[in-house]
Amino acid sequence: MSGPDGMTESEIFSQHGIFEKPPAHLATGAFFRRMVQVCCVITAGLGVLGMIGWSSGLQNLASFGSNYIPMSPVVALALILLGGTWFLYVHTPEYRFGRVCALASAFFVLLIALLNLIQFLTDVHIGIEEFLAGIMGVNPETYGAGPMPSIVAASFFLACSAMILLLLASTRRRAAGLSAGISFVVILVNLVILLGYLYGSRELFGGEIRPVALPVGAAFVVLGLAIIATVGPDHFPLRILVGTSVSALLRRSFLLVISVVILTDGLVYNILLHLKVNVALLSALSSLIYVLPASIVVTYIARVVGGKMDRVELEREQALEELRIHENHLEELVEERVGEIKIINEQLKREISDRKGVEERLRESEIRYRSLFEQSPDGILIVDPETTVAIEFNEIAHHQLGYTQEEFKRLRIFDYEAKEKTEETKAHIQRVLKEGRADFETLHRTKDGKLRNVLVTVQTLELSGRIVFHAIFRDITERKLVEEELARRAAELARSNAELEQFAYIASHDLQEPLRTVINFTQLLAENYKGKLDKDADEFIEYTVDASTRMKKMIDDLLMYSRVSTRGKPFAPTDCETVLNQALDNLKMAIEESGAIVTRDPLPTVMADASQIAELLQNLISNAIKFRREQPPRVHVSAEQNENQWVFSVRDNGIGIAPEYFERIFMLFQRLHSAKEYPGTGIGLAICKKIVERHGGRIWVESEPAKGSIFYFSIPARRGVGRY
Repeated sequence: MSGPDGMTESEIFSQHGIFEKPPAHLATGAFFRRMVQVCCVITAGLGVLGMIGWSSGLQNLASFGSNYIPMSPVVALALILLGGTWFLYVHTPEYRFGRVCALASAFFVLLIALLNLIQFLTDVHIGIEEFLAGIMGVNPETYGAGPMPSIVAASFFLACSAMILLLLASTRRRAAGLSAGISFVVILVNLVILLGYLYGSRELFGGEIRPVALPVGAAFVVLGLAIIATVGPDHFPLRILVGTSVSALLRRSFLLVISVVILTDGLVYNILLHLKVNVALLSALSSLIYVLPASIVVTYIARVVGGKMDRVELEREQALEELRIHENHLEELVEERVGEIKIINEQLKREISDRKGVEERLRESEIRYRSLFEQSPDGILIVDPETTVAIEFNEIAHHQLGYTQEEFKRLRIFDYEAKEKTEETKAHIQRVLKEGRADFETLHRTKDGKLRNVLVTVQTLELSGRIVFHAIFRDITERKLVEEELARRAAELARSNAELEQFAYIASHDLQEPLRTVINFTQLLAENYKGKLDKDADEFIEYTVDASTRMKKMIDDLLMYSRVSTRGKPFAPTDCETVLNQALDNLKMAIEESGAIVTRDPLPTVMADASQIAELLQNLISNAIKFRREQPPRVHVSAEQNENQWVFSVRDNGIGIAPEYFERIFMLFQRLHSAKEYPGTGIGLAICKKIVERHGGRIWVESEPAKGSIFYFSIPARRGVGRY
């Protein structure tokens, strides 16, 4: 179904689930919204009172008095529906549920009103009241069922029409104004009904036809006010009442006077009539009631209007005084401007002279640019992005593709672009126009069909009022060949290293068994034949046992070194605090024996092989404890983030290292001291280096002899990890 302005039903209600943008006609002022809500509550409340009156048998609730006509249950239901759903719509305009409920209620009540109007005009009794009363469980005979009063039906018809216009109008201003006008008519009609009750004139609230109940007339006035307040102050009638102008003030004052006079006069009239006061006194009091509020309002208006006129006169005098001041100031400004013009003339003369110098420098700059343009080792082009033809180009641009200057003038980019298809190139051109610059590699086809690797740098320029491309073509074919050769050699080197590591692992693993046999038999010789042979034999056996033991230790270390690459685990988020605790647990005995003190700063979480990081820290701390001076070792572990990597440090107060050995200590089986001074095979730091390199970092040392050492290693900080 289509709505106003050709919108579909889904577009009218919402384009985003159950929510919708509040309609433009809905008054956004807090005062008007509260006014609408109060009016809706009153309307629905009057309907609820009527319904309670019929349900409980207390008909005074439906009529405001035993002598007044009660509202029918159907009218009470209609008021509850319209007041309640309109309150829901205004209270939560962002939900389409309230709007749908208000629209459904308006259509339902409109149908009931239309059917009752048809009954009234055709004098054919359809039985709407009896049918709905039966549904609501009210005995039609209780209130004398019959058609709804024609004035009530007409008022419902107009009020529902105004509501439907607002609900379906979206942002149409004319519909909102029409809705407010219809509601104003409803208010006027029902004010007449209320006046009839006020002055006891039956002809004003029904006469010979079916009369209108007092609470129904009041409810229609309040409901009409709710609709007008919903539309807001931009439309009649609020437009002529709201504002700070004198005319708006006068209208509000006169409306207030009329309302107060009529209400007061009616109430006094009824009271005096009830007291049976004579006609003369009644007339005198009525005149006094008219004169007193009118006098108050006229006095108020005179004070307001007079005050405003005084302010206008004062403002006029102030404006004249300001005008005189401005005239004097203008004369001063003219004199100043004449002096400034003279100065400007002198400046113009200097600027003309300077401009000639600038033009001369521009000519020199053009000569230099032209020289660079022609002598550049790269192809330089000015390209029209629409035709993709080069407007201007240097000789390198067409020579590197094998074309003459005349031939190249007629070529489009598509004619020599070999990597991208035509549609891809067009899309690439649009991206450059949007982003303003691009750097990329591509392939160009030469005149003889060969392919050349080209590095393209292109940016947009404004030339003579239009956008062009300034492009630089650099032939990188030779560089690409060199890169491919380097990549090939790097792959071969990686394969060779892998094979070497595999060889070291296999060799060290396969040497374990024969070496274990040698060690066992030499130890048996030492145990069984020591002292039975000569002294030289005992010494040779001892040398053999010691050498084979050291060889087993070296093979074990070599096997451990090879396993860094072959037995490494996949990287995972690793808490270095936990890893350091594990390393310190492994070194607990060495720390206690040496009296070492190990401190730390907070350590991060990194992507790493947790077991290898533990081994790395354990080796560095173990070396710090091993290579100590006389005082107890002090070791401090810390880490800090440097750009895209974490740099760890292990500081000690040990014997230190001379600078010439900084590289040597990270090589396999390299020692700076004898095994008697400091035991070990010299492979620990080599393993540390291999672990760090596997993680994409590097390791280095800063040290001085007898002043301790600081070993640093870096671990890349990957996204999502690397935090304290």
